[in-house]
Amino acid sequence: MSTKNFLPEFFRFIHRFGIMKGPLLFFKIKCGNQKNIKVPGISLRFSLRKGTSDYNTFYQTIVHNQYFFNYPIKPKLIIDGGANIGLASIIFKSLFPDATIIAIEPDKENFEQLNRNLMPYSKIHTLNNGIWNKKTILQVTDKYYFGKWGMVTEEINTKTENSISTVTIDEIMNLYHLDSIDILKLDIETAERELFTSGYTNWLPKVKIIIIELHDSVCKGTAMPFFKAIVETFKNYSYYQLGENTIIVNEDQIKNK
Repeated sequence: MSTKNFLPEFFRFIHRFGIMKGPLLFFKIKCGNQKNIKVPGISLRFSLRKGTSDYNTFYQTIVHNQYFFNYPIKPKLIIDGGANIGLASIIFKSLFPDATIIAIEPDKENFEQLNRNLMPYSKIHTLNNGIWNKKTILQVTDKYYFGKWGMVTEEINTKTENSISTVTIDEIMNLYHLDSIDILKLDIETAERELFTSGYTNWLPKVKIIIIELHDSVCKGTAMPFFKAIVETFKNYSYYQLGENTIIVNEDQIKNK
């Protein structure tokens, strides 16, 4: 156990979960017991994979309240793009139990763990695809050596045993008969560059709230297409920063509902 991060993490658990439950949860996870985790405020249990970046995902998503803010609407439909092992979807379900969630994850091992974690929940659909701006084939690799929470998708010309197909936002909306998207959460590890370069003019105006982690610190130029698309598409919007997440609220869509 790293002494450098021990105390900050320990006190963060106490701040988040209380002086009684925080230390118990901290030591349980840090000592390697990462199955059937019960977190205060989340009704159902979930598991992490020992020896992977799952703990980092848990710490960022749940301990650091990555998706807790004052939502201006009560969402009925949420798309969780880059869902990893499903922790963001679990948070959304704890906040909005009646919402339908579509969780998309490209990495096959992550997708298997996602399905295990989300199996007890109702009104959740899962897709093993990469979100992109067109139909194509992708490879999924740990390009930047971040582990399972940083798997990168890149377009390839030939289908292989481990390649996956893409899904566009328009296809998701058609598949699930959606007129609008209440929350579009995106943590797609630099693929935001492709997603917002083209093919967004139909679906983007129908999104009410975007929660996105941008990756310019990993690969320069990934954020610019996103901001350009927002400025071109939304007449009135609010901008917030919560940790690593950029939050955009489409004020016109909110006012019209």
